[in-house]
Amino acid sequence: MSKPLNARHVSEAKAAGLRLISRDPDYPNSMIYECTHCEQYVRIRVETVRKLAEYNGSKTYDCESCKLLAYEQQAAEAGLEILGSGNDTHYLHYRFIECGHHQEITKASVKKRQFICQTCLTDKLEAEANRRSLTIIGKGSNPNYRLYRNTICKHQYELVTSSVRRA
Repeated sequence: MSKPLNARHVSEAKAAGLRLISRDPDYPNSMIYECTHCEQYVRIRVETVRKLAEYNGSKTYDCESCKLLAYEQQAAEAGLEILGSGNDTHYLHYRFIECGHHQEITKASVKKRQFICQTCLTDKLEAEANRRSLTIIGKGSNPNYRLYRNTICKHQYELVTSSVRRA
């Protein structure tokens, strides 16, 4: 029979925004807690919860399930769908609902809605260049520039994309 839960651990969990469920039989320095928001069970080291409790409720456990739910809501509001993890923790792989293209975008950019479908942008810039007898052959010296080749005389230019659009 396992030992009863320590009252100190129970109060520390509450102060950290968690509910203590049980001891972890596999890891003696960890306990099983429940997130009070999403009700998911999480294994967390006791000292981690203790440090959070020391902030007297001003800092609570950052639940991964809760964060994922928030990311999914932000994505849906921005016209995106999460497909999976990105190359690092700052990115997620998204699908644009409107056009169906896939792209890695930072979570912060989605939250602030500061992103654009790069595939659609490239298609738009190529169509604008073709109308002016130009072909995009590379990136420019900054994000507003592209390297173009004239399809008639084969000369190359670095031009601002908006100039090609308005020409």
